[in-house]
Amino acid sequence: MLENEDCNVLKALAAVKYFCRAQPDVTERIKQVRKAWQRRVAESSTGEAGYWVTVDDSAGGTAHLDQVRLALAWIYGDVVHHDHERRQAADPFGLLERYRAAVPLVAFVMWFAIDVLSSVRELQDDGYLDLDPQVFDREVVLASTTWELPARAYAAPVGTPPPADIEAPFGAGWVELSRPPVPEDE
Repeated sequence: MLENEDCNVLKALAAVKYFCRAQPDVTERIKQVRKAWQRRVAESSTGEAGYWVTVDDSAGGTAHLDQVRLALAWIYGDVVHHDHERRQAADPFGLLERYRAAVPLVAFVMWFAIDVLSSVRELQDDGYLDLDPQVFDREVVLASTTWELPARAYAAPVGTPPPADIEAPFGAGWVELSRPPVPEDE
């Protein structure tokens, strides 16, 4: 999952394994962590899935996908890259089924990423890694996910010319919507 991105779990694990290659206990742990990741997120052709979804349609026949392929169809087909092939394979199951499969996978990926980061910090603290300390201080979490942007809204009859640029005043016919408009007949 996300294997083509510049930074992903497998690349992080490979880097840690390289820098800790003289530490057999660390490299063995990296192998175990890598296997755990692959078991959970890799598209498996062996049928080792948590669950399968099967649909039977008189027009389209029977189709089935495991939860990983459904989840990846939602992530890559519906949300991120609009992967046409994944999306087409999962279309018979509908958006809800793709989303339902993606929720636990996305939660797992987030938990796993936090766990890998914690392990990297621990290796840094124990002296196995010598990373720039600033990499741990970069802000990556928003304090708030609610934003309020002050703005003014204006309206005018269709065809009323807009201001020439952002600095120009609004001309005749424009009304600021943040204030209640006064009816013309008053």
